[in-house]
Amino acid sequence: MFRMHILLIALIFCAFLIYIFLSFDNHELKNSDHLELIEEKRLIDLFSDNSNPAETDFGEYNSNLAVDVNSSNRIILDSSIQPDDVGPPMPGHLEVFGIIVDDNNLPIDDVFVSDEINAYGTRSDANGQYRIILDLPKFKYPLLNFLRSGYKSQKINISAEKFNNEISLELNVTLVEDAYTTSVAGWIGNDIGAGLPDREIKLTSKGGLGLGTVFYVVRSDDKGDFWFEGIRSGLTYKLEVNPSHGYSGFVIHVLNVTQFTPRLKIVLDRFDLIDIRGMVVNSEGEPVPNFNMLVENISTNFPVQTIFTDSSGFYTLDNFPKGEIKFSTLAPEYFRISGITLDESKAQNLVLVVDKGTYYLSGWVSDQSGVPLENARVTIDTNNIDGEIISYSYRSRHTDNAGTFNFADLGPDSHLITVYAQGSEKKETIHQFNSPSDYVHITVTAK
Repeated sequence: MFRMHILLIALIFCAFLIYIFLSFDNHELKNSDHLELIEEKRLIDLFSDNSNPAETDFGEYNSNLAVDVNSSNRIILDSSIQPDDVGPPMPGHLEVFGIIVDDNNLPIDDVFVSDEINAYGTRSDANGQYRIILDLPKFKYPLLNFLRSGYKSQKINISAEKFNNEISLELNVTLVEDAYTTSVAGWIGNDIGAGLPDREIKLTSKGGLGLGTVFYVVRSDDKGDFWFEGIRSGLTYKLEVNPSHGYSGFVIHVLNVTQFTPRLKIVLDRFDLIDIRGMVVNSEGEPVPNFNMLVENISTNFPVQTIFTDSSGFYTLDNFPKGEIKFSTLAPEYFRISGITLDESKAQNLVLVVDKGTYYLSGWVSDQSGVPLENARVTIDTNNIDGEIISYSYRSRHTDNAGTFNFADLGPDSHLITVYAQGSEKKETIHQFNSPSDYVHITVTAK
């Protein structure tokens, strides 16, 4: 009996070795069959025709992975990158590849393939082939848009199920001819004629031909040239360039796109940038540490920036344009400082006063019979005016089932308390602190 057990164990062990050997062979064979595919999976974008710099791709790419195009229009790795150094895509990288043809099954070159969710792009080659590798955030799969002048655009939403736990997906696309699509080209630069690279240009249009809201986004190349492909003609668009890199924004509110839309020329004004140094304090002049506020330039529509105070209440903000500015935070504890016109004389010692401190206010809300009111909204706000500069604060709470509320970290100034309760009149009262911790009872009147 003991010998039979030994024999059975030996047979199981032999079978296990045979399984490992066969699995290893199959794995090696599979890798050999797909060696060329694996070598190309780490390429972020397909090539862009160097003879057409205005039509370069937009989106993020890995500059360490150089690409070249040989005479057969196939993608090859740069000779400085050895095959042994190139492996399969990293986790989170997905590949989509295929051939784009027309309804006569003929390949279409120069089709712009963009992932609208994750901002990647590439173009098809002379054989209609395209390949794009996407470095995707978790749970966000691509919405691919296939664009080519003279053809109807096609959007394909690729779900996780289509990848079926694989890292690549073959997706062949047929585009239908459409005489109502065209291209819009242009140049973006500064007042001395230098092209501005990497500027985002967006076209949007609402309504028309049952299309709903349509939008296109491209970026300028290193010469400032840009190109919209496959744009629906006969619609009115809005063209926008957001302020960035020290230059102003630009808007064409009405752009009529036809088959003969002239080449656009966009000249951006340079901002007069300065560095800001200052401090955030409360109404008693005490520093407010570890506090952050959004900074908006109202005059220029410059992108919103954020300041952060250090442990001593100081903050810095570099390269911000002159003009009227506003500081603010987000609700439910909202602070706003307005009325500041920024120039060199103010930029180096800009003191911001906010309603922050060690004062504490609590209380309860009831009706005229003394019954506590649950879920009544209680707000508290205050203004601090210094010349043209207004510092405003607003806080909001809801009463609990006992009708109570509380506010912490207040300044010592007087505050306007407002109570909104269902079925009752709005109640306003001014509160001036008598101690660092006050308690109030607010009675509301029924409507």
